[in-house]
Order: sequence, then structure tokens, then C-alpha cells
Amino acid sequence: MVNVVKFHEEASRRRRNTNYGQELATAEISGLKDHFRNLQFKAKAELRDAILLLDLAAQQAHQLIRAINDPALKKLLKHDLSIIEELLQLARGKTSQL
Repeated sequence: MVNVVKFHEEASRRRRNTNYGQELATAEISGLKDHFRNLQFKAKAELRDAILLLDLAAQQAHQLIRAINDPALKKLLKHDLSIIEELLQLARGKTSQL
């Protein structure tokens, strides 16, 4: 009778192990969710910083364009800069929706 398996004890042990595995998986998922939120927050902040730097560059470009004496070149650069500013505005809007 040494080889008798005590089914009740074995079943209880397996249930405890299963619960522990589920708790561990739940904790890992929770940790991954927190990590994802943190990465998402950092990505948004980096996007805002990038847009701010591009805004500053556009302001600098405005100043440089004012110093140009060639009317045709000035007109071309103003047009290009207006497109850049429209794209920056679009990027600002998309970033605020994130």
C-alpha cells in the first residue's frame, strides 16, 4: 500500500499551483500594462518636444527669410515654410488626440 496516491491531497496541491500560476500571470500582465503606459507617456512627451523644436526652427526660418533680398527666392521659401507650418499644426492636432 506504499504506492497509494492520495487523490484529494494531489488535487488540492495542483489547484494551489494553478492559482499561483494565474496570480503570477496576472501580476506579469499588470506589470506589462504599467510598462506600456509609461512608454506611451514618454512617447507623447518626446513628440511634443520634437514639435516644439520644429516650431522654434520655423521661427528661425522666418527670421532668415526676412533677411533675403531676392524676391523670387523669398516667395518660394515663404511658401515652403507655410507648408511646414501647416504640417506642424496637423502634427500638434494628432499629438493632442493621442
